[in-house]
Amino acid sequence: GVQTLSRLECSAERIRIGATAPLASLCRHPQLSQLATCLTQAAANVGSTQIRNMATLGGNVANASPCGDSIPALLVLGADVGLLQADGTVRRCPLQDILLQAGRTRLRHNEAIIDFSFEAAPPTRRSAFAKLGIRSAVTISRMNAAIVVDLAPAGHVITQAHVAFGSLAPVAFEDATLAAVL
Repeated sequence: GVQTLSRLECSAERIRIGATAPLASLCRHPQLSQLATCLTQAAANVGSTQIRNMATLGGNVANASPCGDSIPALLVLGADVGLLQADGTVRRCPLQDILLQAGRTRLRHNEAIIDFSFEAAPPTRRSAFAKLGIRSAVTISRMNAAIVVDLAPAGHVITQAHVAFGSLAPVAFEDATLAAVL
């Protein structure tokens, strides 16, 4: 139903966020802040409190703005997108596959984003989001970035990394070269 579209579910295996979940609810969700810190930080950087209360995760992605703050975070988390088809079935695809260019997605005319899903973070995973703008608050990103690193059990060695940037190209993107360097 309609309530499912705004639901945020965190299990030991996966996190699922409905497309109409307000960004403010992501900022306040204690389990999400532990499991996907970069996403809660990105959501907290979108506009003002009033905007975050009304803006949705699905809208931030469907807008396809290169400076959309949630997009790099979702990319490094390996998010896939649930797309409702006209016949009632749901097609799933990686987020990167629907991003086309500034202001445009590869969504078909009869599709709607219903949710985002990604693997729950293991205890050795850390993530973060940062944004640069011309002002310190309520600013459009000149550059934004999200990073996810998996650490060895001792916690001092990065075993895997994912880095994504927004505002630097016509569409947000993962930088595999930088990730490999880390």
